[in-house]
Amino acid sequence: MCSRYYISPVIGEVLSALTHQPVSFQSRDVRPSDTAPILTASDGKLGLSALEWGFPASDKKRIINARAETAGEKKLFKRGLARHRVVIPAAGFYEWNALKEKHRFSRKDAPVIYLAGIADRFQGRPCFVILTTAANASVAPVHSRMPLVLEPEQLVPWISNGGATDTLLKQTPAALYGQTDAHQLSMFD
Repeated sequence: MCSRYYISPVIGEVLSALTHQPVSFQSRDVRPSDTAPILTASDGKLGLSALEWGFPASDKKRIINARAETAGEKKLFKRGLARHRVVIPAAGFYEWNALKEKHRFSRKDAPVIYLAGIADRFQGRPCFVILTTAANASVAPVHSRMPLVLEPEQLVPWISNGGATDTLLKQTPAALYGQTDAHQLSMFD
């Protein structure tokens, strides 16, 4: 589930306006272990940091996602959920269906999708994971899980207000626009 997402230059423009910091990005896919931009907050103001995607696991693999429904119960995620909530800005994310076809999901009404996440330090490095939830109607035909998507007005409450956490963890994300890179060729095209 959500093992890759992508960023684009327009995200830099949006984050510059949100954080009042000059930010620019090149278009690229973000993969586990990559360093990527995340939103944090201090004194109710959004800021930008760069963290590594995935918590290192003992078998040299990375844990890149945490289930929103159980993150507060798991030792690995409990502290991050309580004290280090972050937001991962993305232009969109990818999911693969049972036939291994890649589907790209984004918003038609906004250039940025805000993914809920948590952060912590491992081996001296700051890392983050993306929280996932049950897929909404737009993603369910492709995959049973999806990132927990936040609305722009939920960014500061998610990061700063522990009282909002439980409500936000249980919400159903807004509908997304999906498209696939696979297409059927026609003899008549």
